[in-house]
Amino acid sequence: MRKLFLFALLSLSVTGLALALPPTDEGGPARLVASVSVDRYQFGWDEPLSVRWSLTNESDKPLYVLRWHTPLDGIEAPIFAVSRNGQPVMYTGKLIKRPAPGPEDFIKLEPGETVIATVDISAAYDMTVRGEYTVRYRSERLLIKESADGPEMQAFSSRTGEAQLYVEGRDESERPLQLDLSAMYVGGFTNCTNSQQSTLSSALNYAVTMASNGYNYLLTYGKTSARYKWWFDYRTDPSTTYFNTVKSHFAAIKDALANKPVTFDCSCTQNYYAYVYPSQPYKIYLCNAFWSAPMTGRDSKAGTLVHEISHFYAVASTDDWAYGATAAHNLAVRQPKKAIDNADNHEYFAEDSY
Repeated sequence: MRKLFLFALLSLSVTGLALALPPTDEGGPARLVASVSVDRYQFGWDEPLSVRWSLTNESDKPLYVLRWHTPLDGIEAPIFAVSRNGQPVMYTGKLIKRPAPGPEDFIKLEPGETVIATVDISAAYDMTVRGEYTVRYRSERLLIKESADGPEMQAFSSRTGEAQLYVEGRDESERPLQLDLSAMYVGGFTNCTNSQQSTLSSALNYAVTMASNGYNYLLTYGKTSARYKWWFDYRTDPSTTYFNTVKSHFAAIKDALANKPVTFDCSCTQNYYAYVYPSQPYKIYLCNAFWSAPMTGRDSKAGTLVHEISHFYAVASTDDWAYGATAAHNLAVRQPKKAIDNADNHEYFAEDSY
């Protein structure tokens, strides 16, 4: 895994991606400007592909930005959109289940202040094939507040800025696989004590029941049911597109939990629940918050396994748009397209179906 190169706090003007936010209570409209750039155009496929990202507060008052969806601690979510010769490039980095964010998870940007990070974009995206790559920061992932413990600022528009670079990689025909299958068909436990193994075996059994119950609920009660609407589509899409997507997700989730060789790794010491590399089914890394969670119920051990298994590209390919029950329900109310793609929504639906 390539490393995070640089993190700094500077006060300077940056152009690139303009995010026009709703007006603040006092003064002019809240405004953030993001930029993505590279120092040179051409790279070898085996060298770090350094991309410089910056975010500037051009408002007249402080703004608070959720740190998780920035690259300030490295790339820990698909926060960049990367394409090669116009085709999307696979994200190969971590997807993490975290607790709902608290005030300490937001960075404060004073008026005129800029945060900057330089990261190796190829550490989290498959950029080994020869071609021209375009890198864009996904501004739609930003979560912004006017105070660290205040409500989320909802709608904002964006103007996209991109960086382009050329990689002297290998030919597409030389790549036999689109997924890293090294973790498949292994199963069992890595770096887990006997007690942890016993706990995980129980959690997996409960997770199978949760996912199966969730799938059967969808088949029985359909898209107008209260539980489906609460977690996925509160206003109910008149078509069946969203519902069919969720149903197909749960069919794949219950099958993966019941029939695939899930591998558990207990070596993580971070304060989140768990994480996976979505291109490496079916290995799940369990972290500190997992062990103190209840076996069933909200944000449970079993629910965490539903959450994580849903991330794999070979299963449901879910993302992490929002964390926590309140934020997940708000997606169902305001942005159901994101709710049906959000792992926490699948987890909470399954937990409520147990």
